[in-house]
Amino acid sequence: MKNITVMLAIIMLSGCVPLRPTDPYAAVDAGRFSPSVFDVKHGAPEIPAGPLTLQLAIKTALANNPEVAARGWDASAAQARRDQAFG
Repeated sequence: MKNITVMLAIIMLSGCVPLRPTDPYAAVDAGRFSPSVFDVKHGAPEIPAGPLTLQLAIKTALANNPEVAARGWDASAAQARRDQAFG
């Protein structure tokens, strides 16, 4: 009876063992984490001179949009927090 109990325990616990365990001390490749997608600019908004094309209007609107700037700041702050935690 004891042999059956031991065999059942081995069979039940065999699924808990990983075949390729991870190395907790392996170096982290920081290159795969890209910096913020948003380029946070400081200063006055840029207003183009001359007639506007659709592409130039969209580019100007995105460059001067406060929501996009706020998201850029949030992404920049999150990147700084990640770097601090990594350090």
